[in-house]
This record gives sequence, structure tokens and C-alpha cells, in this order.
Amino acid sequence: MTVSSGSLPFPDVSSDEWYGKYLYTAYQKGVVNGYPDGKFRPTNTVNKSEFYKILFNGMGITVNTDVKEAPFEDVPVNSWFAPYISYAKEIGLINVSSSKIYPAGQMTRGEVAYAIYKLMLKGK
Repeated sequence: MTVSSGSLPFPDVSSDEWYGKYLYTAYQKGVVNGYPDGKFRPTNTVNKSEFYKILFNGMGITVNTDVKEAPFEDVPVNSWFAPYISYAKEIGLINVSSSKIYPAGQMTRGEVAYAIYKLMLKGK
């Protein structure tokens, strides 16, 4: 993948930041976007919902947006993140041991590594 530079649409991020060209490339490819207020908030941590969206978009995986049943008690069917959590559960990226996932909760590095590894296995 070619990394590109350009003017970022986020008022809280300068294109001159060390990660500016990577963020610009990810934004242009539709992998990441900002919050409803237009900001990117680069120092925020990533929660579970955001991670799965970034992971699937970054890998070019099309996720079905028609979610008929909540994948977890705390994931409303009509939430923006339901398709990503539902798909992650469906293909085994989430170790299902609870009826809740806490979608706004932060992910540990172990959970991230597990999800990436499981997705890599799906590609073989």
C-alpha cells in the first residue's frame, strides 16, 4: 500500500504530525474517520467497537450491515458498531464467554493480538 500525504480534515490534527501521512492514507481509504464533531482525537484510546471497525475496514473486509439479532446484550441491533461486533463474534474473533462485551471498553494488547491472529487464520 502506498502512503500518501495531504491535508487532513480534522481540526485537532496537523498533517505535520509524525503519523499525519498514515492517518491521511487511512482516512482516504475509508479505514478511519472522525467523531461527529469533526475531530479525530488522536490521543484517545481505541475501544472495542472502534477497533473491530478499523480492523475490518483496514483489511478490506465488507461487513454485512443488516444485523437482525443483537450479538451481545449490550450491543443494540441499530448501533453503528453492531455489524462489526456481530461479524467479529460470527467468525470467532471474540472469545465468547459472556452475554456482554462492553463495547465502549478498552481492549488489552492480548485481545488485539488474539483478534488479529484469528483473522489471519481465516485468510489461509
